[in-house]
Amino acid sequence: MARFHPTAIVSVPLILALIVAVACGGATAPTPRAAAPTAVTQQEQPTPPTAVTQQEQLTPPTAVTQQEQPTPTTEPVMPPALGVVTKAPVATAMPTPETPAALVTSTTPRLVITLGRLGTETNLPCGGSWLNFDKKQFYENLMGIDQFTGQLTDGVSHEWDVSPDGKTWRFFLREGVQFHHGWGELTAKDVKHMFAMVAAEGSKSEDTIPFRKTIKEVEIINDYEVVVHQTKPDLFTVAFFNAGKHGCAVLVSKDQWDAEGEAGYLKTIVGTAPYQFVKRELGASILGERVENHWRHTAEFEELDLHFTEEEATRLATLLARESHIVALPRDLQDTALENGFEKWESILPAVQSGAFMFGQYYVDPDKLNEDIPWVGQHESAKKVRQALNKAINRPELLKELFKGSGKEIKVWAFEESLPGWNPEWEEKWDEMYGYDPKRARELIAEAGYPNGFTLDVRLNHSGSVPENYQMGEAVQNYFRDVGLDVGTFQAERATWSLMGRNKERGTGVRNGVVAFGAGTYRDPQFGIGTYNADHGVVHSYETQYLFDQYEKLTEATSPEDRDRIEREIGDAKFNEFAEIPLFWLPGVAIVDPDVVSEYIFPGNRRQIWSHFEFIKAANTK
Repeated sequence: MARFHPTAIVSVPLILALIVAVACGGATAPTPRAAAPTAVTQQEQPTPPTAVTQQEQLTPPTAVTQQEQPTPTTEPVMPPALGVVTKAPVATAMPTPETPAALVTSTTPRLVITLGRLGTETNLPCGGSWLNFDKKQFYENLMGIDQFTGQLTDGVSHEWDVSPDGKTWRFFLREGVQFHHGWGELTAKDVKHMFAMVAAEGSKSEDTIPFRKTIKEVEIINDYEVVVHQTKPDLFTVAFFNAGKHGCAVLVSKDQWDAEGEAGYLKTIVGTAPYQFVKRELGASILGERVENHWRHTAEFEELDLHFTEEEATRLATLLARESHIVALPRDLQDTALENGFEKWESILPAVQSGAFMFGQYYVDPDKLNEDIPWVGQHESAKKVRQALNKAINRPELLKELFKGSGKEIKVWAFEESLPGWNPEWEEKWDEMYGYDPKRARELIAEAGYPNGFTLDVRLNHSGSVPENYQMGEAVQNYFRDVGLDVGTFQAERATWSLMGRNKERGTGVRNGVVAFGAGTYRDPQFGIGTYNADHGVVHSYETQYLFDQYEKLTEATSPEDRDRIEREIGDAKFNEFAEIPLFWLPGVAIVDPDVVSEYIFPGNRRQIWSHFEFIKAANTK
């Protein structure tokens, strides 16, 4: 087995390369094309573990009642449906922490960060598709993400093993990691409970379906050793273990669940991170306080206060009034902040990809198809419409005007030239196939059978990941009008829109076809393909049997060469069929008050971009 140590910063493609190297008798693994990972020193293969005397089969949780506290069992329990917060949870009374003499803190003890509105608001870790900003700073994962490189590093697990066939992971937990609010030490039973939470019937996590397909068994060896058995060497499963994933595979307390059930989880968020939950004001903010002498890092700021404000001008106003210390702003408002003495910190890696999607293309599900929508179909006329919509958009103008030239164009959604699967031919063919050409766009629309154009709707929505999202939607509406289309606006609340996505209703049951915008992160293309183009995805932007079949091959491929080839074939299919409307790769941007914050370094390759709040350095220290 390949053993990874805490000093090794490992990217996901590199993990698989090392697996193959071990399986082939220790041959040197090919260097992947991920963004500059630090080299991993080859370690001596450990002695095979002793035989396990007891294997616990993971069983889906069952319901508990609030009237009677259940007796702790070896299997986690979970209600059949996870609820959401319906009233403000009661804050747990906690003494004010004493600052250790060696710790230097800011003269501003409370750090206020103002972001966009939350998509889902709940204290349950699996109460939404993924962890929003309101919860992720309270939790930790088996693996971590390095602040400076974005690559995998140690987390609550200080070492892990991977079997040569890529199907078995063995995690060695740190001793002494404590849950917040007195819920005791984190041990192997909590790791198993995490997997049961994600798999539960009521879970809304986007990890749930991949988990059920790929995780066969979670085996407890002892309090600090856990073995995860997979049905196949699926790279997607690595996402369960690390802090860079969209989903909800975070470490939570089984003891709290056994004692309080869902009601306890709704009342108090309990994790192991450098900040712990204090209180939430629904629709407005969530407050955390630092954990003193935390095992990993003690934050400089005593409190972390996150505010959620959809109006961009209001976020700017709070910064100018010094009521917020870090804010998310679109580029057109960033200049105002910079002119007033505030600073801009950008992510180390490309942080977010922005694109638009022509919904309704569920070609594996004929009952969901609405071929009255001009771009829906695998025939030539629908393909011409998709190409026309791409060629109608002036990407260089958008990049210059909205993003001030910060970023670059995407050629295929989910792909970037430093990641596996990249095909340089996409750049060579780009201008002819996708480049801005409104005259050719009008011709393609006419050739497709719509000489007088057609009607479509664009969904305008705000995004915490891309603050310019709303303005970009308005600009795209105008681009479409310029090529003769009758363009309206599709209105839907976020919860409704999410439900429509899960049910493949974004192309059916609506007046016209809908084009809407999305954001993704910088990581192996498998994650983007799995989310947008695979059968277990949650977006369902473009689905064909070919992509489904190729994705299954990708999940079983372990060699970097095979993975690169399959991903490139998937990218070619999407590129040639104009499956989506790829737009831009963008850095993550935080606007900060330099009188309060002296340094904020974050990698950017995580869901919602911002992370590592505990490492923010304070200005004007005591």
